[in-house]
Amino acid sequence: MKKLLVLSAALLGIFFTSCSSDDDDSGNPLIGSWGFFQDENANGELEEGDECSKKLTLIFREDMSFELEAYGSITGDPDECEIDSDSDTGTWAILSEGVLAITFDSGGVEEFNYSIENNTLTFTSTYEVNGETETERSIYIRR
Repeated sequence: MKKLLVLSAALLGIFFTSCSSDDDDSGNPLIGSWGFFQDENANGELEEGDECSKKLTLIFREDMSFELEAYGSITGDPDECEIDSDSDTGTWAILSEGVLAITFDSGGVEEFNYSIENNTLTFTSTYEVNGETETERSIYIRR
């Protein structure tokens, strides 16, 4: 569940544009590097991530490989931000228009609804908790 929350947070966001070897030359707007920007809380309000969480990076490559670089503070001090154990690699596939599947090398497959508008990638996850449906959105910005 923690990996789902981290990935959801990472996948929903606004991205900063820059030139990079990971930028999309294939015509697929998902390919490239995306940085976490904000999450939607349980009340439907968008909350911007702190400086440490904004280091979270998702990289989608043309060869269908995927990298998640998660960051956190072991001590809770945001100045002590370091790469987190939730970082992972794997593969990705577009299952249908707006539906992405990520298979993690550490195990597990997650499916997300996604949309890309300009340089903003938004991931939406819907799941059940105690018989109630909950929806999470995470926003990323192209780097």
